[in-house]
Formats: sequence, C-alpha cells, structure tokens
Amino acid sequence: MTKNVFAGTWEIAAENGMNKSIARFPDVCLSPPSPPAGPIPIPYPDTSFSNNLKSGSSTVKIGGNGAALAQKSYYKESVLGDEAATRTFGANILTHQITGKTYFQAWCMDVLFEGKNVCRHLDITTSNHACPPSTTVPLPSAEMMAMPAQQAIDEGKCPCCGAPLHAYQKGDDGKPLKPISEKDYYEKKIKKVEDATKAKKNKKNEKRVDYKLNALKQARADTDRLMALKEASRQRVAAAKASGASPSDAAKAGCPNVTEKDGQGCGTYFDTQDVIYTKPVMVGATSQIPLDTVKKLSNADFSSTQYHRVVGNTGPTPKDTAIQKWEEANPPHKVGADDKMDHKTPKQAGGCNSAYNTAPRSWYNSNPECAEIEKLQGELESIQ
Repeated sequence: MTKNVFAGTWEIAAENGMNKSIARFPDVCLSPPSPPAGPIPIPYPDTSFSNNLKSGSSTVKIGGNGAALAQKSYYKESVLGDEAATRTFGANILTHQITGKTYFQAWCMDVLFEGKNVCRHLDITTSNHACPPSTTVPLPSAEMMAMPAQQAIDEGKCPCCGAPLHAYQKGDDGKPLKPISEKDYYEKKIKKVEDATKAKKNKKNEKRVDYKLNALKQARADTDRLMALKEASRQRVAAAKASGASPSDAAKAGCPNVTEKDGQGCGTYFDTQDVIYTKPVMVGATSQIPLDTVKKLSNADFSSTQYHRVVGNTGPTPKDTAIQKWEEANPPHKVGADDKMDHKTPKQAGGCNSAYNTAPRSWYNSNPECAEIEKLQGELESIQ
C-alpha cells in the first residue's frame, strides 16, 4: 500500500511503498543469435519496484523501512526486463550490464532526509546502470495516478496530484466541491448564462439577446465536438498501448493537452459554477483585490508570487514547478518565456495546477486537432 507521506505534493518513494518505474525504454542490449548472424542490438523495456530499494534512509523511515535518497538510493531487480540479452555478447551497448540498477535523476529540492534530498513518485528515473549515467530515456515514475475522483475527494486528496485538496477545490465552507462530468460542467455553465439572458429579453434588446442565444446554441455543438476530439485522442493512446507501445510512446499518439481519462485523475471537473468565497484572500500591490471565485483563486495559486507570499508559501509557484518538470522529462526541449502553460482540465473547473494537468502550448499547437481542442475549450471557458 501507499504510505501517504508527501514531499512537495508528491509521495515519497520508499521500500515499504508501491512506487514503480515501468517499461523504461530503450535499454539497447546485444542479444542472440550468435555470430555470424548476431548478436543483434535489441531495445528492451525495463521495470523496477520500490520494494527492491537499496541504500535507503536508515534513521528516517516510512512504514518501518527506508526512503529513497538522491544520488544514493537505487532499485535492484532480480528480473528487470532485459534478461533475453546475454553478458556473453556484451549486454548493454553502453554499460555492459543486464538487470542493472535503477537510479533517480530528479528529487525534491526542499525536503531532505539525513542530509540528502528525498526522491518521490513521478521523479525521473533511469534504468540498467552499472553506475550513473544510464541508458534509458528518463520518464516520470508513477505511484498514485488516476485515482477515482470520488475516492480521492473522500480521502481529502486532489484526484490529479494526490496532494491534499487545493483551496480552489473546496467551497466557501471549506468542504470539498462535488465532482461533475466535463459535459455536464459546460452544459450547466451554458444553461446558467442562457437563463440569465432570456430573463433580460425585451423589445429593445431582442435582436442582441437572440444573437447571444444562438451563440449559446453553437456552444452546445462545440461541447459535443470537444468531447468527440478528446475521446478520439484517448482512443488513439489506448490503441497504441494495446499494440505494445511503451506508455511514453503511446502518449505521443494523443494530444498532450488531453487527460488520460475522463472523470478521474486529472480529468476530474468540480462543480464550481456557484462558488463565491465570502472571506477571500486579498492581494494587490496598489489596491486589495479579492480572490472570491474559483477562477481567481486558482489563477493566483498557479502563478502569483504575491499570492503565495500572502498565504505564507515559499519556493516556486506551481507554474514554475510544472515548467521544470516538463523540461526535465523532455530534454533538450525548453519552455519559452512567451510560451503559455495550458491546463487540460481548466482552472475555473478546479483543475489541478500541477505538471500532470498542464502542457506547454508550443509543444502541441502545430497539431491541428490538439490546437482545435484548446480553441474550443478556451471559447467554452469564456462564456459569461
């Protein structure tokens, strides 16, 4: 079981936990047949687990066992995934190993055990080391992902990142907001504006009101189109996985601005439409501005250093952390200063501000389908 001990919103990897480094690819090893036909370089996927953690913390423990420490701890599997290769032919083309060690290449910067940074689920790992550096592409390591929305909320956790529920996922009474389907979220939003528009209709504004009502009718069609595009993206990813593609390769078949699943994990929408905070956080350099709606509060939490100073948070904003995680997982790509970090599930719907629910627009905007998804979602968000 997971132990629910977090550092910087991510669960700490420990020997007594359930952290997994799944299908790290490619671990290229020289493999049979023998000469003259071989050996043949074959890419293998490597998998390792935290219950095989070595050199963990000794004085600070989680569930009675050691935690993963930066530049010290590693996973050592008896069965890694590259056993079909043989040492006779040289094993891995760089490290000359099979069933080598799995090391973390990223860690929490502000939580230390025994003087070393702790490593967490979704921190980058690489596999089949003799010693660093490794031979597989660095990818996040997954522990608590896509938890069913209601289960996570009942446990007081964000369904996306697993951290305690964020302020913008709670109502004015401090209680968790209810999850709602994406389609129902937009329908409720459209209906609310539609009813208010109809109530204002008179002979003087009849044409203007009819124009807006027609625009809302189009918004319903846009919602259906958005749902279809997202489902098509998810089906492409599922088909790639079914064909044997690694998780990272399968993800490339879909749009990076679409959550893996609808209605759970980062795909959880909250019913935020009627939330007004009666005792909002006040920010502002020249005048005090109330963060009295979910959208305002989430926007400030995502990127406002002033907001974080007001609430006593130190360290980088979620936006800065998201950019860092994207760059660490996708070298040598960089997020430009003018680039926009888009949310898969929007901030106004209680979408998580973590790296899991964001994507740099420049990395997918050249794909017409992904760009249309962002355009449709942006237009639906702007309805008022």
